[in-house]
Amino acid sequence: RLVAGIEKKRSLLGEAERRVVAKHEVGHAVVGTAVALLVPTCPKVEQLSIVSRTGGALGFTYFPPQEDRVLLFTDEVAGRLATLLGGRAAEEVMCGR
Repeated sequence: RLVAGIEKKRSLLGEAERRVVAKHEVGHAVVGTAVALLVPTCPKVEQLSIVSRTGGALGFTYFPPQEDRVLLFTDEVAGRLATLLGGRAAEEVMCGR
């Protein structure tokens, strides 16, 4: 609840759209986990949800911040970018869209 908002009681998504959201979020989680193993300073996935929230998110993948930092190194930025694109890549591979 503190991370992504209150769960919506009524989902406007159909079954096919829910499947796409699930695959999208799993894509973030899989790539994020791989990045965390390769780059020790990147956070690990802590929570995944495919339930719509009041904040407008259809789902979310939560990576807790490790510490307050001002600078990110190149490998960390590349890891974050790969993680963000992992959701879209999963849609392409699994759904053909």
